[in-house]
Amino acid sequence: EPTVVGGDRLVVAASPTHPLFAVRRRRNTDLALNDLLPYGWTLPSRASAARTQVDQHYAAQGLAAPTVVLEIEHNTEAALAIVAQTDLLCFVPDLFLRRMAGRLKPLPFTALDTPRDWILISRPRAAWTPLMMALRDRLRDNADLIAAGNPGS
Repeated sequence: EPTVVGGDRLVVAASPTHPLFAVRRRRNTDLALNDLLPYGWTLPSRASAARTQVDQHYAAQGLAAPTVVLEIEHNTEAALAIVAQTDLLCFVPDLFLRRMAGRLKPLPFTALDTPRDWILISRPRAAWTPLMMALRDRLRDNADLIAAGNPGS
């Protein structure tokens, strides 16, 4: 049975020097999907929920899937460092951006922003041990700190 213990959101992000930030400053409006079309992406495999979300958003606008330049299994520090040094785009949990402050920032394109729940999963009608209850409570109590990239003590 799922138990929600916290959450975050997925956002489109890029290097702070990405040309799309200049487009945003010139127009003083949020970016549109057409603005993102010329740029490649760092995305997980097609089997991932995040990739499906991005691909479906493009398809809903009658567009081909985005150009994936770097396909990754996970958003690792190394993969995000590549994004930070290029004009690639990525779709990452906002908590990663806090850890990459100054190197990545969210684009002013909110159409793909996706809230997510962090859940603990157990078998239906399973008896929770005191250790599991303590873990659940600790995660719930510290969810804001974890999302901020500061897991506390």
